[in-house]
Amino acid sequence: MDLGTIANRIIIAYEGPTGAGKSIVAVVVAALAGLKTLYVVSTLQLQQQLARDFPKAIIIWGREHYECIRFPGLTASDCTHRRHSPCPKLAQCPCRIQKTLALAADLVVVNYSYFLNEANRVGRFSGWALLILDEADLAEGELLKFVSLKLTQHQLEACQISPPEFKTKPDAWLTWAHPTLAKVETQLRELEGRLDPFLEAEKEPPKALMWELIHYQRLYSKLNTFTAWVDDSWAAELNDPERWEFKPISAQRFGHLLTGHSRRILAMSATMLNARDWAENLGLGR
Repeated sequence: MDLGTIANRIIIAYEGPTGAGKSIVAVVVAALAGLKTLYVVSTLQLQQQLARDFPKAIIIWGREHYECIRFPGLTASDCTHRRHSPCPKLAQCPCRIQKTLALAADLVVVNYSYFLNEANRVGRFSGWALLILDEADLAEGELLKFVSLKLTQHQLEACQISPPEFKTKPDAWLTWAHPTLAKVETQLRELEGRLDPFLEAEKEPPKALMWELIHYQRLYSKLNTFTAWVDDSWAAELNDPERWEFKPISAQRFGHLLTGHSRRILAMSATMLNARDWAENLGLGR
């Protein structure tokens, strides 16, 4: 179904049963049109399947899937490269090499989680000629997962942070979030300072330090997103004494985080019951 031009984007919804060859049709059309294409799927297994089906496609995973060659035992998600203390093996980094290949390729296959993070926080996977959203019926859920805030008692304890006193009251969390974000940012700077001497001496940082740094980086990212986007339309699940979640009740306000990165979008699904409802749920046309 051709949804036509919506919000300055050309969007086509393609519904077909599993095994009908949707991916082949999409890739062939993209190649014939000469469009640099970013193909988004929901799982690593589907990425692997597409890699087998289309050998010329470049597959890229999240940074945790690439081993650090500077410090064995770490991964690219523990990257110690800093502007003021550059990694001497940066040019050999498997993650950076794969990303360079992907950015230069005509067809790249990523998963939703990687795409949403890279396109909205790093920016290098935005602006492609064609964006293919496979399993598009899952896109709204993937988007809500990306913007939602999930915290656990274990995560806060790892960062030596206490939850608000009244943990079942949403207002208490909203009041807690901003000063906690500032505290996490201060601690991140302190941890970076503790890391620098190891990097300058070309010594592997202690695993405990790296894990602490990662915990704080992840918490900072979550709180930064939450404080920027939360409003009265969000729902809170706060009854579990060790796990708390805030999430928007609708993805409409955040649809641009998924669909705003290309002027041409092909949304494919075996179970897209109503293409126009799908577009409306993602805020297209707003």
